[in-house]
Amino acid sequence: MLNGKQRQAAQSCLWIWEALVKLLQEQDYQTIKVADICQEAGLSRRTFYRYFDHKDDLIDYYCHNKTQDYITECQKIDMVHTPFEEIWQRFFEFWWQERDIVRLLIEQQLFYRVSLQMTQQLSGVYTMFDAPWHLTENQEEIDYIMSFSIGGLFNVLNKWLVKAQPESPEKVARTLIHATQF
Repeated sequence: MLNGKQRQAAQSCLWIWEALVKLLQEQDYQTIKVADICQEAGLSRRTFYRYFDHKDDLIDYYCHNKTQDYITECQKIDMVHTPFEEIWQRFFEFWWQERDIVRLLIEQQLFYRVSLQMTQQLSGVYTMFDAPWHLTENQEEIDYIMSFSIGGLFNVLNKWLVKAQPESPEKVARTLIHATQF
C-alpha cells in the first residue's frame, strides 16, 4: 500500500509518461524537450527532475512498469502444467493490450531500447518459475537462453505490432510454436 507521498510520486510519473506518449503522437521524439513534456503534463520541470534525469528515463520507466506487470501475469500461471503454446499466447496477449504504445515506440525508433531494457530485467524470470523446459541452472547459460528468447520474441513484437491490422495473439503464438517444433 502506498502512502500519500508515494501515491503522489506515482501519479506524477504517470502524468509525465502520458504527456510523452501524447507528444509522441504529434512529433518526433528527438524534437521533444523536457519543457514540452512538463507543459503537457501540467507539472514543473522541478517535478520532472525529481523523478527522472532525462527524457530517455521515461522509456526505462515504461519498461520497468511493463516488466513488473508481466511478471505479475506470469505468477498467475502454473508453469509446470501449462502448455508452452499457452505461455507464448499469454505473452502476446499481454503485449496486444499495449499495441498502440508499442507501435508508437516502434515508429519513433524507441522500441530497441525497450527490448534491451526488457532483456536485462527479464533475465531473472527464468529462475523465478519451476518449468519443465528449463535446461540449466548455470547463470551464464541462462543469460544466453534469455537473451536469445527475449530478443527473438521482441523482434516478433516489432514485426507484428507495427502492422495496421496485426494478426491475433493466438495466431502469432501458433505460428511460433509450429516453427520451433523440431
